[in-house]
Amino acid sequence: MYFGLQRTKQLKATLHWVQDFARVSEVPTLDGLTQESFKAAISIAAQRADIRKKEAKDTSSVSSEASPGKLKDNKKWQEWITGCKNMLSTLLGVSGVPLLYVIREKEKAEPEGHNTFVQKCIACAPLTGPHFEADARKVHQLATTFTQGETSEQWIKRHVKKQNG
Repeated sequence: MYFGLQRTKQLKATLHWVQDFARVSEVPTLDGLTQESFKAAISIAAQRADIRKKEAKDTSSVSSEASPGKLKDNKKWQEWITGCKNMLSTLLGVSGVPLLYVIREKEKAEPEGHNTFVQKCIACAPLTGPHFEADARKVHQLATTFTQGETSEQWIKRHVKKQNG
């Protein structure tokens, strides 16, 4: 069966469009979309997918440069957490959302007031489910690495069983 390259691309773009809704805790809907606006929306979703793919390739070098290093003591907390947030913003989670969402301050999704789609993803990504659990475990592993052998290791010991970032 020949489906055609253009149809295959449009189908993949539609899948990315649906996944974008999941990234911001929304349900896909065609309400208010015309044929032209839908094609534009799936085109943007495909572009985002390409960007995520390229970012995933560059992740290891960028994140190692952004690493906050070991957290030696509480005097360096503010400097360290700023560096940690920067590093987490460079690492993509399972669903393509930067891992920074795992440690966001507000648990409730805030869909309004974001300059970029990535900021909206960080503010609205679901904090439940298998994707979140995998991402939280990854953040916990990073926190363990940065505190291991330091006084700060005591701060996360009680959370070891949960493995929640």
